[in-house]
Amino acid sequence: MKILVVNAGSSSLKYQLIDMKDESVIAKGNCERIGIDGKITHKTFDGREYVEECSFPTHTEAFEKLVEVMTKGDAAVIKDMSEIGAVGHRIVQGAEVFTKTTIVTDEVIDQIDGLADLAPVHNHAHALALRACKKVIPETTPQVVVFDTAFHQTMPPKAYMFGMPYECYEQFHVRKYGFHGTSHRFVSMKYGEVTGKSLEGLNIVSCHLGNGSSITAIKDGKSVDTSMGFTPLDGIIMGTRSGSVDPSAVEFVQNKLGFTPAQMSDYLNKKSGFLGLSGQFSDNRDITSAAQQGDKRSQLGGLTTSSTAIFVPFTTCELFQEGEALYYGLNALSNNLIMANRKTLKNPNGLFLGTPGSGKSFSAKREIVNVFLLTEDDIIIADPENEYGPLVQQFGSQGQVIDISPTSTNYINPMDINLDYSDDENPITLKSDFILSLCDLIIGGKEGLSPIERTIIDRCTRLVYREYLQDPCPENMPILGDLYELLLKQSEPEAQNIATALEIYVNGSLNVFNHRSNIQMDKHRVLCFQLKSLGKALKEIGLLIMQDAVWNRVTANRSKHKTTWFYIDEFHLLLKGQTGSFSVEIWKRFRKWGGIPSGLTQNVKDLLASREIENIFENSDFIYMLNQAQGDRQILAKQLGISPHQLSYVTHSGPGEGLLFFGNVIIPFVDHFPKDTLLYSVLTTRPDEVAGTKA
Repeated sequence: MKILVVNAGSSSLKYQLIDMKDESVIAKGNCERIGIDGKITHKTFDGREYVEECSFPTHTEAFEKLVEVMTKGDAAVIKDMSEIGAVGHRIVQGAEVFTKTTIVTDEVIDQIDGLADLAPVHNHAHALALRACKKVIPETTPQVVVFDTAFHQTMPPKAYMFGMPYECYEQFHVRKYGFHGTSHRFVSMKYGEVTGKSLEGLNIVSCHLGNGSSITAIKDGKSVDTSMGFTPLDGIIMGTRSGSVDPSAVEFVQNKLGFTPAQMSDYLNKKSGFLGLSGQFSDNRDITSAAQQGDKRSQLGGLTTSSTAIFVPFTTCELFQEGEALYYGLNALSNNLIMANRKTLKNPNGLFLGTPGSGKSFSAKREIVNVFLLTEDDIIIADPENEYGPLVQQFGSQGQVIDISPTSTNYINPMDINLDYSDDENPITLKSDFILSLCDLIIGGKEGLSPIERTIIDRCTRLVYREYLQDPCPENMPILGDLYELLLKQSEPEAQNIATALEIYVNGSLNVFNHRSNIQMDKHRVLCFQLKSLGKALKEIGLLIMQDAVWNRVTANRSKHKTTWFYIDEFHLLLKGQTGSFSVEIWKRFRKWGGIPSGLTQNVKDLLASREIENIFENSDFIYMLNQAQGDRQILAKQLGISPHQLSYVTHSGPGEGLLFFGNVIIPFVDHFPKDTLLYSVLTTRPDEVAGTKA
């Protein structure tokens, strides 16, 4: 079902068309300057945009244009208005008349208009918009009104009554009404859903913080007190609104400035708050930036928000789990510890993203240390730049650093397979994907493997494992040379080409991976495979083979009910062509098999260029994002839904500062590790510090 949501102001009409199957926004827009001249701005989910200067004498014309744009022309999203299942209207003031969501009738519209004295800027406009909507929306389509004030109608008299003569309430309905009720109601219900607690017995304080802000005390899921009062002007300091001020101060300033009551109201609503304090800004992001640059008035503006800023703009302000929770720094807003257990995530796969010097490798190493100390899990590291060896050596007999190079005697057989390699009855299916990926890296070129080449490789892969599957003993495990020999025996000329391309890796100078494995991967909890000496020609191949070898370890560990953590530096190298498809497939399978992979890269641009990146993001509920380059920030913001304020935490941030994505939670963090420790000297990769340590 599609739902049209409408928010009408005195001179504007904002709207969104929402597909309720997945709650996605199909289109949104705004009809502006109603009664003045007029303009509509309309955007669709797939990037189409329509902008037109047009005449809107009343809200009726605005609604007519809205219907036209949504159903006709290049930015249309529906054939006609009959596709809309319902229309929802946001209404500011429902007073004591409306205590819940209500079906729109002519009588209801008249009642809303009758409350205009209590909300002169909004309610009459709402009534005009409702009447206009009824003219253009089919009568069979239900329309409902949702009131900002309705949620607060559960407040007891001691909370909503002012210390004024009772007659003011009795005759003029002067009382605290509260606003942002739809937001506070949603937050309380969502909190109950996330925590698994029922609304009964739920006692929380909900904060709605934006240009307009309010705080509500909620008991048993119901509002019992709130900061906004008779109008949205009351309460905490806001963007341009003063919040609570001594009435005598208001009268004093009004007389000094010679203002009329209307002018004083405008002064308090539009020229006060953060804007009035700072003299420049109404947005806390701008105030914070100016304060950091030494602006005294902005510093004053910042001080007024310190008690509430910890809630902005993150869905959950704290992350502190128990059990095998690991340390991920301090909350940059509240200064509280961030303790989290990735195993609790729906998908614990993760990414560490950051520019050189941002602390990416340091953060991953710190997590490795915590995993080692706090769990019994296995840890494997693919180390293309030989950065992790000093750390792994600190683990003593439980850690092993293995150098993979043309001159090394440490061998990993890329053809290794175990009978648990895949969920499928035939483990060769997934192994064939790996061999295809390996060959694609070796001979695929820009166009990748041809269909004939893929068929030949798949055929030979199935043939080369025939003997091992009949008798799975170590001496029957094939090596790359066996695949090469099979290819030579095929009749197709393409098979000879593939074999020729493989020859250097079998009989030539790059034959490092044409040996049976002689590494006992199950003898140590922490393994670090150093790949730097492989050189450019073999590094990508080495990383792919490492990923496959780790998969074998993961499948073996599953039967032991043991988790395997896998860290892949320069992860972007695995997301190209056929290799990318295989990597994503393994990435998806890791969780089910008790593996927790983490990809690290400083080349975020290359990562984002991969056609597989969406699959990686969709299958990763943990992202540790440090400072990002300007071009990458914008792409990441779009990909992950990061707000401009959240983006500021990865903009010119220092080492160990950024954003933590943990499931649906986004938290800004700082991790300033003490430098005068042995552990720091082992974790750091900064050239100056490493050099100082060695000296």
